Amino acid sequence: MKVFSWSGLVFVLSISFIWSCGYWLLLQSGSWQLLQQKNELTQQLDKAQTLLQNWQQGYQLHLAYLETELLEVQQLPVAGVESALVDPLQQLDEQIRRVLWPDPLLAYAVLDSQGRVQRLSSADASTYFSQTNFQSATSATFLPPLVLKDQWILPLQVDQQQQRLVLWFDASQLQQQLQRLMAIPKQVTELLLLSKDAELLSSSRFQKSLLPRLGLDTQDPQQALKIYAKRPPENLLRSKQRYQDAGAWPLTSLMIEVARSSSGFIASHYLNYLGRQTLASYRQLPEWQLYLVVERDAAPMLEELATIKMRLLAALTGLSLLLSLAFYLIHRQLRRAAGVAMAAEITAAEWIDPTEHGYEPPVLGALELESTAEQETPSTAGTFLSSTSLADDGAAEAQIDPLLRPPELRSSDGVEASLNRSSSEPGSTAMPATGWPAATALLQAWLQQPNLDPKLADISRSWLQQVTPDTAEQTWCIDMMQDLTRLLAQRIQADAKRNYLLEASIDFPVALFIQQQRLLPLLQNLLTQTELRIDTGTLLVRLMLAETNQLRIEFVDQAHSLTDGQWLSLLDPAAEDHSETAVAYRQIQQQLAELNAHLSARADLAAGNKMVLIVPCEVPLQPESATVEVLTGSAMLLCPPGAAQQLYRRLFRQSGLDLLPMDDASQLLQWCESSPQELSKMLIDEDFVQADAALAGKIAAVVRRYFPEVQVLLVVRQPQQWLALAQSEQLFLMAKPLTPQVLTSAFQSSAAGIISGKKANIWLCQPDPLQYWWIEQQLHNLHYQVQPVTPSAALPGDLQRDYYCLPCSRYEELNANGTLPQFVLWCQGTELVSAGTSHPLWVMAEGSAALSRHLYHITLQHQGSTTDMNR
Repeated sequence: MKVFSWSGLVFVLSISFIWSCGYWLLLQSGSWQLLQQKNELTQQLDKAQTLLQNWQQGYQLHLAYLETELLEVQQLPVAGVESALVDPLQQLDEQIRRVLWPDPLLAYAVLDSQGRVQRLSSADASTYFSQTNFQSATSATFLPPLVLKDQWILPLQVDQQQQRLVLWFDASQLQQQLQRLMAIPKQVTELLLLSKDAELLSSSRFQKSLLPRLGLDTQDPQQALKIYAKRPPENLLRSKQRYQDAGAWPLTSLMIEVARSSSGFIASHYLNYLGRQTLASYRQLPEWQLYLVVERDAAPMLEELATIKMRLLAALTGLSLLLSLAFYLIHRQLRRAAGVAMAAEITAAEWIDPTEHGYEPPVLGALELESTAEQETPSTAGTFLSSTSLADDGAAEAQIDPLLRPPELRSSDGVEASLNRSSSEPGSTAMPATGWPAATALLQAWLQQPNLDPKLADISRSWLQQVTPDTAEQTWCIDMMQDLTRLLAQRIQADAKRNYLLEASIDFPVALFIQQQRLLPLLQNLLTQTELRIDTGTLLVRLMLAETNQLRIEFVDQAHSLTDGQWLSLLDPAAEDHSETAVAYRQIQQQLAELNAHLSARADLAAGNKMVLIVPCEVPLQPESATVEVLTGSAMLLCPPGAAQQLYRRLFRQSGLDLLPMDDASQLLQWCESSPQELSKMLIDEDFVQADAALAGKIAAVVRRYFPEVQVLLVVRQPQQWLALAQSEQLFLMAKPLTPQVLTSAFQSSAAGIISGKKANIWLCQPDPLQYWWIEQQLHNLHYQVQPVTPSAALPGDLQRDYYCLPCSRYEELNANGTLPQFVLWCQGTELVSAGTSHPLWVMAEGSAALSRHLYHITLQHQGSTTDMNR
């Protein structure tokens, strides 16, 4: 055992060392990639700055020559006064055009000292003059460039005595030189000039694809483009949507860093003005008061890092397997040697005489007890009978005693005595819980009523703790999507400020085998602590299957991001921390241990935080899913930007509708008047109208004025408060959180009102009203719609397709009449009648977990099953 302990320790240390080295190599690979990208971008930035400085120096020489020529003009006339012999402005025009400029001169303008125009060389000069951003200077100044659809224009200004000369040049040659400089094989690199206001003052290489997305493709070619370095909601190069409010987007990380320092390199990839992951290096140009930026697509680097990670993971896994195999062989050899040595010791011990040391071998206790049982005397039997009779007499006296007491003492003391006797006798405690679960459930419901007798309530709770079996470890067959929808809906009803979103992967199973009684309290505690941490905002809950027999539940919020150290201290608080939060998370850790689950958390890559809960489960055979018809037509989404809008988009795309989102209410009327498309569906989120029912009704009325056949869907937190509006305006109300099942039901529904998910109907027959009430509650919890059946009447419904839950006592009657249903569940209480049939038999003492499994078995028979998903 000692050798095995040391070998296990060495094995664990070896595995830890291998994976630590692998993690260090992965970090070094990422650091090396970033360092290489930084060096390359810095070199490109130096080359581009040198090219621009050379271009500026060339123009400074030509401007110096022009100033020398302008000194020959003695005095320029005042506005409105001209010489009869020589026109100084005409002479100035000849001097300007005589200079051999490096780039084509498009136009120029002559201004006086107060900025008034004295001369414009052409009509284009007026257009350029109205769009140029002038800066006051005493010497030649390079003004901010103008970006047109097909041109890149660089304006220059020259101050001469009492006048100012403004020149506009075509910088196409400079633009081509910069593009050739940025042309790197297998690397998408772009050079940008940005102002302090995040305006793009250079032509983008993706300008042709970018203009239609920003609504600038119909703009006048002579009008300057207004493109900003702001973060779009999606990749504009892959999008088909047309945005009209790009100026309201948030600034990119580049502009935030530019505001902090005049030069630098952004190490972490960010979303640029195209919505793509990029790296950037920037530097300020003092001559222009602009920023020179070199951006590079980060996708190749991320793909290379992912490849390195996968290869490194494969290598580490292979080394771990080889090391495990080596230690297994060594350990097996050591055990074989130890077995041989022990066999030799046993063989040697068999040759030793036990009497040679002077003592007899001991007699085992089991043999002594057995001989005592065989030699039982009549006196002991008589003693046993007398004690039994005394016990019976005491029980009878205890049963008669409450009847002889006064009436005012019978209610509490009598029940206390009977419950104490039930808790003291093992035989009496098992029967109420296992034979009468309905009575136990009724007593639990009674304890929830107000104005109870405190003494009687304490006795009842004590008795329930003794007689109620522990059902936490039982495995239920549940629909996780419906259970979680009901849980989140209850929390939204309790606090209308919360906004919960629920999403499941496309291949998420309909049914799971899981410990429901432990999972749901754990989810309740996690949601409560998350609400306390984020206060207000949106919480997205995702469901998916992570690995073999593992349920993965993600909680994504948009609150302030916590560091890894903060998450560690929050999830695993210190022993000396006795705050409410620490106590709550200690309880969560205990629940995780009981469920054999795992909880982790980190800051989300986009924003906020993400908690991941991994729960063991089993995936049974799944029923054949009904084919959902793909819808045709277009739909409009009125929802504020964020996680809810993205979720609704995915739901609409899954249904097949062409989505036409509207992010601004002011665009709605304009789109309705000018759009040639037919609108079939419109979804309005409660947050879009800010819980204003009147505004929602007006929007529905305006849209129906242009599209009379449109179906208006309204997603709200409390549908009952919107029911009057739904009935008057023919709206379809859906409660949050919105699920694909509810959305499909709304699409298929023709009657306005509150839309809920479809529930399977089941016919329930039970003569005992108490048992009927208990079974009905269990079926409601399992998402079934219960239809009552009179015990003495014939069975209603379709015997070949409907579900039935019938007592075993009716089997003989229905079998004799030939009216046995096709899909029936026989329930058996305390009666000793059993149905001799192949249909499932549910003993009520087994509880609701067995009921859920039996009903799912009937569902598989009714709908058919697909291949086994238990991977």
